[in-house]
Amino acid sequence: MRRTRPAAVLAAVTLALTAACSPGSSAAPGAGQPVSGGSLTWAVETEPITFNPHQYAQAKAGLLAWNTFEALLTHDDKGGYLPWLATGYETSPDGKTYTFRLRTDVSFTDGTKFDATAVKANVDQFAVEGYNPAVQAVQLRNLDRVEVVDPATVAFHLKQPDVLILLTFARGLNSGSAYSYYFNIAHAPFDDIRVRQAFREAVDVDAVLQGVYRGSATRAWSVIGPTSPFYDRSLEKTYGGDAAEANRLLDEAGWTTRDADGFRTRDGKRLTVRLVQSAPFVRDRRDVLAQAVQAAVKQSAGIDLNVALVDQGTATQALADGAYEVFDNSRADTDAGAALNLLLHSAGAINRTGVKDPELDRLLEEGQAGGDQAARNGTYQRVQRLTVTDQALILPLYAPADQVAASATVGGLGFEPTAGVPGSAYNLWLGR
Repeated sequence: MRRTRPAAVLAAVTLALTAACSPGSSAAPGAGQPVSGGSLTWAVETEPITFNPHQYAQAKAGLLAWNTFEALLTHDDKGGYLPWLATGYETSPDGKTYTFRLRTDVSFTDGTKFDATAVKANVDQFAVEGYNPAVQAVQLRNLDRVEVVDPATVAFHLKQPDVLILLTFARGLNSGSAYSYYFNIAHAPFDDIRVRQAFREAVDVDAVLQGVYRGSATRAWSVIGPTSPFYDRSLEKTYGGDAAEANRLLDEAGWTTRDADGFRTRDGKRLTVRLVQSAPFVRDRRDVLAQAVQAAVKQSAGIDLNVALVDQGTATQALADGAYEVFDNSRADTDAGAALNLLLHSAGAINRTGVKDPELDRLLEEGQAGGDQAARNGTYQRVQRLTVTDQALILPLYAPADQVAASATVGGLGFEPTAGVPGSAYNLWLGR
C-alpha cells in the first residue's frame, strides 16, 4: 500500500538543499558565506499545539512546521507564484481547473516517492468531517474533485472560479488581518451598535499601544492589515479615542447609572463584557494589551472588560457556549480574502461576531470568485466600510510584526515581504 504523509495539501519531504540567501534574507557579518551543516536552536514565544501542517493555527507553529513540510508553490517578493514541489501550473480558460506539473526527484523521509497520488491523498483528507473545517469552508469551498492525471500531474477541478484556491498550495507572502477585537453581536450588550461604538470610542488606541509597545507597534484602522493591497486608508482617523462620545452613546443606550465601583449599570446589571484569551495563542504581549484596554474602557466610559487567560480547552468551550463578548484574533493568511471569509462570512469557521448579513456574504463571495485585482480592491473596501464603519463589528488594534534576535554567526535570517513575519529556517546557515 502506498503511504502518504500530511503536508498542508502538500507532502512531507526530504530534499537535497543548498543554503543560499533569499531576497528577504540578510547575511550577518560573522556568518560568512552560506555553508551546510551544524545545529541551530530556535526559540519561539508560544507552545505549539500541533505540528500537523494541516491543522496548526498558530503563526509560531507554522514557523517550525515549514522547516519540515513543503508546498507546491511559494511566492516571490512581489506576491507572484513560484514553483516549489510543482514545476509549474496551468489554469483553464473558464478558471475552473488548475493543473499542476510535479517534480519527480522528491521523496518522503521513508523513501516513498512524492507524486500526484500523494497530493490527492493530502487534499482528500480535508474532506473528512471535522478535520479542518476552516480550510474546508474557505480555501477548499469550491473544490469539486482532485484528479490524478499521471504520476507527475494533478488537476484540481472547481465548482466555480476561486482565486483563493492557490493559497492552499502555497506558502510565503503574508498580508492577512490585523490584530483586532471582534464584538459578539449575538447577545447583549453588543447587540446594540451604540454599545459597540462606545467601546471603540472609549479606547485611545494610540496611547494604549504606546504604553504597551513603546512605539514598536503599528496602529491598525481596519480588519485588513495596512500592508495588504486591499487595505482601505480612508478609514484612518475616522473613529476612536473620544471619551465624551463614548459616554453619550452609553447614556443613549440606557446605561445611565453607575455602581459603587464606577461601572455603568442598567436595570441593576453591570455593563460587563468578557474577553477569553487562549494561552497558546497569546503572543506580542497581548495579555498585557488586554489589561491596558481594560483600564482604558473603565476610566473613559465605565465599561467592565473581564479578561480571562485560560488553557485551550477552556477557551474552546467558552467560544462554543457563546460565553464571551469580545474575541481577539489576527490571521497570517497569504490573501486577506481568506481571513475575511473565515472571520466574517455567515458560514465562516471562526465567525465569532455572530453576524449573518446577506450583503456581507455576497461581497465576500464576490471577492473570492474574482480574479481582477482592481475589482477585488473595490469589493474588499466595501467589506471594510461595512464591518468597521457601518456596523462597528470590530476594534482594530495593531498590525502584527515580529522581531528576531540571533547570534552574529547566523546567516540568512529574513522576513516574509509584506507583514514582517519571520521566514523559516530554509535559507539559514551557521558561520564557522
